[in-house]
Amino acid sequence: MHQKVLEKNSGMIFIWPSSKRQCMWMKNTSLPLSVAFISSNGRILEIYDMVPFSEESICSNQRARMAVEVNQGWFAKNNIIVGDKINF
Repeated sequence: MHQKVLEKNSGMIFIWPSSKRQCMWMKNTSLPLSVAFISSNGRILEIYDMVPFSEESICSNQRARMAVEVNQGWFAKNNIIVGDKINF
């Protein structure tokens, strides 16, 4: 929230204490972002584009442990899709 710029190839990771249906929103966020919800074993479960300043919750349909937010379109530009696995 309140970020004016997100550098190319940068992002924000959110790690929750447990896996469950997680929700994100864009209140006070002026940047168009994409979010990937990720399982506890690092598998990308879902990817969504989010609308700046929206207070609508974007929720995972599956039990997610993490989320990564990046500039909108970054996942597509980098050929990252649902089912891919991250290394951490």
